[in-house]
Amino acid sequence: MNFFEHQDRARRNSRYLILFFIVAVVGIVAAVDFIVAVVAASAGDEYFVLRFPNRDWLANNLGLMIMASLATVAFVTLASLYRSLGLRSGGGGKVARDMGGVLVNPDSSDPEYRRLINVIEEISIASGVPVPEVYVLESEPAINAFAAGYSGSDAIVAVSRGCLDHLTRDELQGVIAHEFSHVLNGDMRLNIRLMGVLFGVLAISLIGRMIVRGLRYGGGRKGGGAAAIVLAGAALFFVGYIGLFCGRVIKAAVSRQREYLADASAVQFTRQAGGIAGALKKIGGFADGSELRQAKAEEISHMLFAQGLRLSSLLATHPPLVKRIEALEPGFDPADFALVTTAAKTTGVSAPAAAGLIDDTGSRLYKTDTDVIVLDADSLTATVGQPTDAHLSQAAGLRASMPAEIVAAAHSRSGAISLTLALLLDRDQNIRRHQQGIIEQRMGRRIAAATEPLCKQLRTLGPEYRLPILDLVFPVIRSRSLSELDHLDELAVRIIEADGRIDTFEYALSRSLRTYLADMRSRTGSTGRKPARIPLSQAVPVLFALLAHHGHDDERDAAAAYSKGLTQLMKNKKAAPPPYAPPDDWPRQLDLALARLDALNFKAKQRIVEALVTTLTHDGRIALSEAELFRAVCVCLHIPVPPMLPGWQQDVRGDAAG
Repeated sequence: MNFFEHQDRARRNSRYLILFFIVAVVGIVAAVDFIVAVVAASAGDEYFVLRFPNRDWLANNLGLMIMASLATVAFVTLASLYRSLGLRSGGGGKVARDMGGVLVNPDSSDPEYRRLINVIEEISIASGVPVPEVYVLESEPAINAFAAGYSGSDAIVAVSRGCLDHLTRDELQGVIAHEFSHVLNGDMRLNIRLMGVLFGVLAISLIGRMIVRGLRYGGGRKGGGAAAIVLAGAALFFVGYIGLFCGRVIKAAVSRQREYLADASAVQFTRQAGGIAGALKKIGGFADGSELRQAKAEEISHMLFAQGLRLSSLLATHPPLVKRIEALEPGFDPADFALVTTAAKTTGVSAPAAAGLIDDTGSRLYKTDTDVIVLDADSLTATVGQPTDAHLSQAAGLRASMPAEIVAAAHSRSGAISLTLALLLDRDQNIRRHQQGIIEQRMGRRIAAATEPLCKQLRTLGPEYRLPILDLVFPVIRSRSLSELDHLDELAVRIIEADGRIDTFEYALSRSLRTYLADMRSRTGSTGRKPARIPLSQAVPVLFALLAHHGHDDERDAAAAYSKGLTQLMKNKKAAPPPYAPPDDWPRQLDLALARLDALNFKAKQRIVEALVTTLTHDGRIALSEAELFRAVCVCLHIPVPPMLPGWQQDVRGDAAG
């Protein structure tokens, strides 16, 4: 199952969730109406007598039943919306904080935190997604973790203290890779929606509990009326928990299959089953296992790496531990759990070597922006949302070879802004001075002064570092207010336009940044200015023409590449592709095209990306500037593409052949 199929499956599950919600609400309404009818029929008795309403009573009290039905629907729906909107506005961070999570500063000097951050940054770079915020559940000695959020731009990864205390680096990497598979496969959004829906169903039982407690402690007259209300409260409590039980069954059924897929994706990513299998074995062998102490653990049980509570097999959100290990290591003997003991606290382990990826200077994979990557279309599309161990090794090499000054700036609040702006500074000294003057005017002298030394450091690196560095700074940048981020976005545009032109990297960086900001606005309910759109029949040719134009020096080759890609896309249509005509104001036209294409479903996006790769690989090679532009296009379409670095495509072909 590829990335696009995962997205469609997640959307189908979302529709099933809505259907379940409707069925649950109908069942609750019927139960509440029955309770209201019984209470109303018995409320006038001095002593409560259970009697069922007759036909005449129903005719006289139809309005009461309708009001009860509408009130129930409104209450359950509003409760679900309240919880869902609260989670949406807070992003994944709210879920982590509700669980007692502590935000880890990227510049932390704690060795255990540093090991965790390094692992997450390597996997983020290899996946082609921004680095998420990192939380640690310090009060949880068990081994567990989860990812939460609505999209990659607001994702978080949280691990328990037990992960840091007991897991080796390989085991921790396996756990984090498992969680990233949920990020890439679209599971996070479904998980958040599931929390909101189940809260609405549970709210009925909470009302019943309040009624019972209110009458118990608040007094009130004795007799049939009070007894009827007490019984009604108890009945509501019972009805709510019946609905919650059904919700848990659905949650468990949906979650279990996704855990097998996430385990398999983690093995593909890290190229070794020992890491994630070792973590699962320690869960089975350690006294604390994976069971969390937090009272809210049940609410997020479907999001966890391993079962967070002791539940029956019907309600278990994860497959049995032994079956998960056997899927990774056939022949595993459960008796081996006894061999796992509480080992000494694991200290930081150095990053894995990236042999063959870094040259003798230790700092560059490419020499110039015109270096090329030789690959085929199938190899590229196969890795969308599904990075391999080759990508992880290359990401580790990139991360380990970054100068300390660059890493320190990426992890600091003020340094992240300076580093982002330094990425945009021109090589020409005169233009760069003008750009720094703009920065000083808008951001102050301190930030402007910090960009120059960072710019010098960046020039010692190869161009393949540029977009990964943006991924590194993003978790620090997004901690600022939306007004500050909008200010940064406007400043970036002014810096880019300072020399009167825009190159592909400048566009890729600024467009990626704007997409992340738009996702954050959407999460907080602030949509900002809606981008203009153009018709689909115009957007597709613009995209293909511009990618072909920027990927070929000869316009005849560009026209041929354009025609080849569009012909593949339109193979089921009788109409011929529109003529090749790349627009002069290409940044604006590409913005309009991407705004339209991002609204398509993932099946349509898959066809477009596959055909686009055919255009890019028309001559069997992709220039680095062309690759950066392609990755920016995919960011705008919310399609995670791993970095395209020398040598990885041979590994992909080898895997396919093997």
